[in-house]
Amino acid sequence: MQYYEKSSGDQDTSQVTGKNADNDDEEDDDIEAQVRKEVEGLKPKSSKPRLFQKVTSNLPCNPVKLVHDICEEARANPDQRKSRWIKRMIPITQIRKVLSVDLSVFAKEVLQPVFHADGVPKKYAIRPAVRSNNTLNRDVIIQTVAAAVGPGHKVDLKNPDYTILVEIAQNVIGMSVVGSDYEELKRVYHLKLSNGHQLIVKVSSPPAIPLLRRERIALETEVRALTVLARINHPCIPRLYRYVPHDASAGVSLLVRQYVRGIPLSEIQNRLSAKDLDDLDRHLGLLTNVIGQQFSTAFGPLSKVAAGTGSYHWREAFVTLFEEVLRDAEDMFIHLPYNQIRREMYRWSFTLDEIKTPRLVVVNFGRPSEVLLDPETRQLSGLLEFGSALWGDVMLAEIFESPSDAFLTGFGPIPSSGQSQFIRSMLYSCYRHVYKITELYYRNSHNATEMQARRRLTDIIHALAATNTIL
Repeated sequence: MQYYEKSSGDQDTSQVTGKNADNDDEEDDDIEAQVRKEVEGLKPKSSKPRLFQKVTSNLPCNPVKLVHDICEEARANPDQRKSRWIKRMIPITQIRKVLSVDLSVFAKEVLQPVFHADGVPKKYAIRPAVRSNNTLNRDVIIQTVAAAVGPGHKVDLKNPDYTILVEIAQNVIGMSVVGSDYEELKRVYHLKLSNGHQLIVKVSSPPAIPLLRRERIALETEVRALTVLARINHPCIPRLYRYVPHDASAGVSLLVRQYVRGIPLSEIQNRLSAKDLDDLDRHLGLLTNVIGQQFSTAFGPLSKVAAGTGSYHWREAFVTLFEEVLRDAEDMFIHLPYNQIRREMYRWSFTLDEIKTPRLVVVNFGRPSEVLLDPETRQLSGLLEFGSALWGDVMLAEIFESPSDAFLTGFGPIPSSGQSQFIRSMLYSCYRHVYKITELYYRNSHNATEMQARRRLTDIIHALAATNTIL
């Protein structure tokens, strides 16, 4: 019911009934028929008992939104399990019998709300799956559904706005239209072995999914970061068990790491006391410092430094990092003040030269959805994401955007507290907000978070432009 209420927006379920659509319970006016039914009911039943029974609930449910909400929550909280036995969920808007369906009419009925309602051109891909059926073949399905989409829309198998799912199993066909993040929502698996041991398996996104440049190497980056951090043996940092750079059978890369028990901070933050939050911030500050105590000989992405192509100056590495996300935004035609951003970045880039030591920093560190707490003690139990790690200035971490006093107490003295620190903090904040805005566009998720990030970005650019000298 949690996901139904969330997807339908209807909190009143008192009108929901379990009455079958066949109306078998309605009174039959034919007396002879009633007598016949009673006689039949007295006869012994030879059929085996049914393990499963279809029940029509009459819920006004949107299957696509329901499954999307469940998968989104699973992606945000991969270490929290709410569905014990589910292995795969495929949202199906409507179903028909294969032998009686007019595929063209059926497709137009399903596609109409998305492709025929507003007249806006869209990019799409068709993903048919046929199991135990030789009546309809893949080519016929694709040609018929594409014709039902109609003119004005463009096929794009790598970066579709919508994906049309056609599922055929024996004599049943189902169809639905899902959003651009369909492929990405199939990347994290929670395994429980027969001996009770639990693992997390992460799989790289398929080539068809549009990713930011930093995300394209996120899985390899996480592997390298966990390998570096294994030497400190911290209980909040999961252990890496295995990494397969490219599995020939699946066509993807995957890593297997330790399962970390806990509840995401984003789910219980409002229920924590002031003391709980201070304790948590102190622990996060201490952990940030511990991670930052890992040093390297060069700046930049972990993969580049490992290959010997890192930068010997933080200025060069950061500008390259910033330019990458700006190009990501330009690729998506996102409206941003590119000229102003680049002008202030290059104008103040000399302040980055004070950073002499490459330290390990997890840029996304501190996001509430990626911080796990023990449900009983409410203490920090683990972190979920290390794919944004790089060798650079530890102050680039997202948690330094607005650090609490408790966090700074746990972290200790700022390692780069020179006179240029204020400018560097604004440059880092500018980068983080550009990245956040761009990330939302790549996720096709435009909401209040984007507007907040845009307002903050505007304030930072104005503050940098108004600064003439370093005090």
